[in-house]
Amino acid sequence: MYDKNAPVALMPCGDYNPDTVAETIGKGLDLLGGLERFVGAGDRVLLKPNLLIAGKPEKAITTHPAVVDAAIRAVKDLGAKPFVADSPGFGNPRSMYAATGIGEVCERHDVPYRFFEEKTGIDGIEGGRFRRFDVAREALEADCIINLAKAKTHQQLTLTLGVKNLFGCVVGLEKPQWHLRAGHDVAHLARMMAELAVAIDADLTILDGVLGMDGNGPSVGGRAREFGFLALSANPFALDVAVTHLFGLPPKKIPIIAAGIELGVSPASIAQVQLLGADPAELKVDDFLIPESRKPTMQLPGFLFRLLKRFFTPRLRVDPRKCIVCNACVAICPTGAARKDGNLVRIETRDCITCYCCSEVCPQDAIELK
Repeated sequence: MYDKNAPVALMPCGDYNPDTVAETIGKGLDLLGGLERFVGAGDRVLLKPNLLIAGKPEKAITTHPAVVDAAIRAVKDLGAKPFVADSPGFGNPRSMYAATGIGEVCERHDVPYRFFEEKTGIDGIEGGRFRRFDVAREALEADCIINLAKAKTHQQLTLTLGVKNLFGCVVGLEKPQWHLRAGHDVAHLARMMAELAVAIDADLTILDGVLGMDGNGPSVGGRAREFGFLALSANPFALDVAVTHLFGLPPKKIPIIAAGIELGVSPASIAQVQLLGADPAELKVDDFLIPESRKPTMQLPGFLFRLLKRFFTPRLRVDPRKCIVCNACVAICPTGAARKDGNLVRIETRDCITCYCCSEVCPQDAIELK
């Protein structure tokens, strides 16, 4: 169980020079008591990055290879055995690792890298809503998990930070099935992800916010921005609260943080977070853009909203000018709403639960919210 009072180290970092990133992460770890608090000699250590799609590092879609490089070096220095793994919903492992630059880092350090494939069941947390989760066997069998997250927006959950990144321990197309069960209920989905993160119990989270994303993230529809920081904590919920504060957003309005507060594992505000390192005022991000899908909508009386609901419900559509009919959206859609129709792909509104899985994996930013 995560300690709600675990400190968060906020570290300024202006670029991805490998030595700069390694030095910055090293200083952050020292503030937390050293990496040896989490990793022992001989441990098998899972480094779990964010590998959403095969995006180049400058797109800010995936964890930067310099952050993975620094983590590998730090773990090896303690005599432990790192390996890198994740479970994107769609894509080829070799091309994914090659495009993101993480494969080259792993090969240079002679570190194994792969996708999660084999799953196993774990019990849900005591007092939770979910009795069981199927997750990657390798994640459970690792002696230590270091969660290498990316600072991005998310069209369904507003932000994807430390906690959300652990959802990647669910194998492959099992993830869309959780979206299907949640339907349009964002709070239900966030609660599941919060309980899953507690059940997995990652030892350490390092968040890559040197170059991050705002706008319509977490994929090619978002805007890459220089945020200029790295964040580290043993508690990903506390880390998420601290980073949400840097973005000028109220933590309780972020669904995953709200779920963590309910579970008693997350601070309720920045005032309850023990901050180390830089003054957060120096790392504040101006004009942070939240996704269009999470902006407040027109408030109407209940009876009138029900009458006009179909006119105010957001809908996803495919822009035929951008679509290359790669079928990534068709493969990942949990309801079958995304369908190939001749030489086009369309999204059937009556079957769509607006989970944005299709938008996340689309390499062309061809899926729009209307």
